[in-house]
This record gives sequence, C-alpha cells and structure tokens, in this order.
Amino acid sequence: MLPTQRLLKRQLKRFLGEDFCIPTEWQSFIAAVDSAYADYEADRELTERSTELSSRELMEANSDLLQSREMFRLMAESTNAIPFTVDLTLGCFPYIGAKGITDSGFAESAWKEPNALDVIFPRDTNGDIRQHFDECKIGPFEFVTALSQRDHHTEVRWTGTCEMVAGTKYLRGLMLDITELRRLARELAAAQKLESVGRLAAGVAHEINTPVQFVSDNVQFVRTSMTDIAAVINAYRKVQHACGSAGDVAAAVQVAADAEKAADLDYIMEQAPRALDGSMEGLGRIATIVRSMKEFAHPDQKEKAQADLNQAIRSTLVIAHNEYKFVAEIDTQFEELPPVPCYLGEINQVVLNLLVNASHAISDLVKDTGRLGKITVRTRLDAEHVEISVEDTGAGIPEAVRDKLFEPFFTTKEVGRGTGQGLAIARSVIVKKHGGTLHFETECGKGTTFFIRLPIEAS
Repeated sequence: MLPTQRLLKRQLKRFLGEDFCIPTEWQSFIAAVDSAYADYEADRELTERSTELSSRELMEANSDLLQSREMFRLMAESTNAIPFTVDLTLGCFPYIGAKGITDSGFAESAWKEPNALDVIFPRDTNGDIRQHFDECKIGPFEFVTALSQRDHHTEVRWTGTCEMVAGTKYLRGLMLDITELRRLARELAAAQKLESVGRLAAGVAHEINTPVQFVSDNVQFVRTSMTDIAAVINAYRKVQHACGSAGDVAAAVQVAADAEKAADLDYIMEQAPRALDGSMEGLGRIATIVRSMKEFAHPDQKEKAQADLNQAIRSTLVIAHNEYKFVAEIDTQFEELPPVPCYLGEINQVVLNLLVNASHAISDLVKDTGRLGKITVRTRLDAEHVEISVEDTGAGIPEAVRDKLFEPFFTTKEVGRGTGQGLAIARSVIVKKHGGTLHFETECGKGTTFFIRLPIEAS
C-alpha cells in the first residue's frame, strides 16, 4: 500500500471511527487520489528544480550583462567617447557617461532632471544639436554638430539608435569630441593639396617657360629688325634730300638699295607680323596658364558656392598638362551643366588626383615606347546629379587590390610617387562633404574609369 493510501485511510478512521470499514468500491477512488498526489509531488519537484536552474541561469546572465556593460563603459571611455541615453519626452538624460559629467561641469543630477536639455544644450547656442534630436527618426543615426558649453566650443560626432519605448522617444549612443581629428584632417587635406601643387610646379613653370621663350625670341627679332629698318629709312631720307641736287640722286638711290639689301627688308616685312602674332599667342598662353592656376587654387570656402564645373575641369586640365602631355592624348566631352553647389577648390583637387592617377597608369603601360594612351574626361547631367568621369587606357586595377583602393595610405606606386592619400581624401570630399558618390569600373588590360556624382541641389 502506498503512503498516500495509508494516510488517507487513517484520516477516514480518525473522523469516522476505528471500527469503520472502508467499502470495497472506495478502493479505486483512494487509488486515484493517491495517483493524483504522486503526480503533484513529481510536478512540484520538477518545478522546484526548474526554478532553481532558471534562477541560476538568470544570475549568470545578469552577471554576464554586468560584465558586458562594464566592458562597454571601459571601451567607450578608453576612446574618449561618452555613452548617453536621451529621453526626448522628458528632455533629460537617464544615463550619461562619467566623461560627459566631467567635461560639461554639470552634476549627474542636473543631466537627469526633466528639461535638462534646455539647461545643458540650450536652443539659442546649440540649435543644430536640438534640431537633429527633434528630427531623428526611428533607427540608427549619425551626425556631426558644433557644441557650445560655457565658452567651450567643440565639434562632436553623435552616433547610435533612436527607438520608441512605451510611447517615449529615446536616443541611445555615443558622442565623441572630434575637434582635434577634424583639425588634423584639414591639415592633411591641405598638405595633400600642397603636395600636388608642388609636384605640378615644375610642370607649370615649363609650360610657362615655353611661350615665354618664343615671345622673347620674337621680340629679339623685331628689336634687331628695327635697327636694320632704321638704316633703310635713313638711306631713303638721303634720297629724298638728294633730290634737291640732280647730281647726287643716283648715288643716293644706290645707297638706299644697298641698305635695303643688307637689311633683307622683304624678309623683315614678311616675318615681323608673324613674330608679333606669335608673341601675342605666347602671351595669351601665359595668361591662360596663370588664370587656370588661379582658378585651380580657389581658396577653401566655409560654405558651398555655385560653380561652373566644366570651366573648373578645363582649368585643371591646363594645370595638369605637363603630367599627361608625354603619355596621353586628352579627349573632353562636356555636356551643358547647371551651376553646382560645391567647395570648388576641393573638387579641383579631386579631379587633379584622378588625372594624375590616369597619367601614371598610362605611363606604366606605354613606358618608353613613344606610344600615347588616351584620357577621356566627360561631364553629363543625370537627373538630379551631375556626373564627371575620368577614363584612362592604362593596364587596369588588379582584382587583389580593388577593395583597398580607397583606404588611407594604400598605394600601388613606388616610393616617392604616391602617398596613398589621394583617393582616400577624394572619397571623403565627394561622399562626406558633398553627399555624392565616387566609384570606379576597371578591366585589366583595357583601363579604368572613375565616376564622380554630385547632387545639383545643396544638401
């Protein structure tokens, strides 16, 4: 007999008397009750074991979570990033990293009070930040703003996610002071531009020297010719004077004829206009080079300005002429374009880098064969964008290095010929500063084409 059955029978006799005889028909009922108690006991033990196991797993998971949070905090603080959570409904920071509290000078409690945003990031001094917060949509976000706090001005990158929880809009992520990084980036870009200008300086000097030389030669020819012409004119004046006395006419005429022959007057009269025309052409060429240099070295702007990209590319082609003239012919195919809002000096720099790279690619292929490759520069209007393409007939880009092409300091050129910064800076200028795209198509043995796409409307 099972313990549950014995207990049940004792309880029946206790309440009904020791002489009570349990009817036979109750036996099956007592057995069913006993079975139910047994099932209950088994379920209870299983539940207790499951609860104990779940509690242990929960504690382990909680410990892992705490470790992960601590690891995240240490990683964020080691990079000087400040983790944060913004409650946009209450306008406060439920969580802010220790560095944010230290740098701002506001106590942690001040960050967590309702409407703390109006105290720490007031709209009148940090309107850009507040606008980004207000307009942030659900999902990941990233933006860069100026930050003004207590006479301290910095540039900050905000990155994270925006989410809705129980009707409340939260921003969670990191803010990172990039003031120094931006300064170094500007210095690097300036150094890259100076390097390009320095590399082209000798070529520009040569380009100017050629027309200057033939202007000088032509002016020297005209100057020498003027002495000879003066001798002829003086001789003819003697003829005129001699006409007053018939006896001296024949001799004066002979002197004039000899002077004209000595001066080769016919040659002078034929070549002097050509020399002057050549001088004018040379001076025009110099003016074009100087004007192109001025347009290429367009000073950096704080704001985008409307620009004629076709004219900008023409100027850059003039500046880069010495880079490609011995290795490639230039084919320009320019469509009519509307003015494009851009930082023109930086666009000139990008186009120059692509032209120099195209020249080097062709030079590596043709080497000293005397053959010329071809560089084709096109512009076209494509819906809401303009597209600039620079195509070369070089050897193409090997597949093994294509994924690394835009990485900083990566270059396939020998030492002294490339720094690996040109394409990295070009992508930063086109993608980050102009909201455009920069990509390439290449085929080994046939060449490479780089495509720049810029939006027509200012972003």
